[in-house]
Amino acid sequence: MKTQMLLIQAVSGLHVGTGQGVGLVDLPIAREKITNFPVVPGSGLKGSLRAHFQRQGNGLPVTAIFGPESDNPDHASCLTIGDARLLALPVRSLGGTFCWATTPLILERLRRDAQLISATSLPEVPSPAEGEALVDGDSKLPFPTGTAGKRVVLEEYDLKPVTGNALFGKWVDLLTSWLWNGPELAAWKPLFAKRFAILHEKLFNHLVEFGTEVAARIRIDPESGTVDEHALWYEEALPAESLLVSVVGIEGAKVKPKGEEGKWDAAQIADALFGKGPFALHLGGKHTTGKGLCRVIPVGPSGK
Repeated sequence: MKTQMLLIQAVSGLHVGTGQGVGLVDLPIAREKITNFPVVPGSGLKGSLRAHFQRQGNGLPVTAIFGPESDNPDHASCLTIGDARLLALPVRSLGGTFCWATTPLILERLRRDAQLISATSLPEVPSPAEGEALVDGDSKLPFPTGTAGKRVVLEEYDLKPVTGNALFGKWVDLLTSWLWNGPELAAWKPLFAKRFAILHEKLFNHLVEFGTEVAARIRIDPESGTVDEHALWYEEALPAESLLVSVVGIEGAKVKPKGEEGKWDAAQIADALFGKGPFALHLGGKHTTGKGLCRVIPVGPSGK
């Protein structure tokens, strides 16, 4: 089996919902049970990838790779697509406009997964203290606050900026090399580095719960021109610039396409799907209201 890591950057707000909520938000986003972090289930990601490559055509044997569309027992998919888990959440900032925020737990899980699938050792993870934000030495996030000096102010939280951490610098270098790996995107590398922060998990957990977008939606009665009865609802979305990561396992096609016996082993499938670099993908629902446009970046070495 070969493995491929996919980074997903939300270009617009991203709504991958659970159907109906029981709280104040009628249409919440999907979240992990144990962490409450936003997640895109692997089933939804797989369906979107299938639709994308089906539209592309190019002679790709979509059914052989992704499996039958119905519950056909003849053969299974040759892809194992993991949930896309949160890597960094964009948060409003007094300095620098917004911050890509993450926490040591997320980076430790990424480090473990990279080691598991490809024996790649990622940098050790630094741990900020409560009330601190690890930031780059040239970060735009610290903001002058009078007698207190420069502080990182995220939403309503006032944090002490901590610079010069060598491990933080290694993570900035790694993530920028993954996310902005084309010459046409070189300008994004310093933009990201100056707006990236690692936070204590207590604060991050609060931001993850209350830092998403919640929008009120209504439906208008075409005859009266007023709101339909019971047609006001609230829906949640991950904000634009959210970053997620998924791991994909790839095996050879279980069924060979006609006239192509002996083709489409794991290496060929990996190259056909992910060998051409970043591509655009629609994820989740609410496409007609501008939600779900994402940039997918295949990164990291593949396993054997």
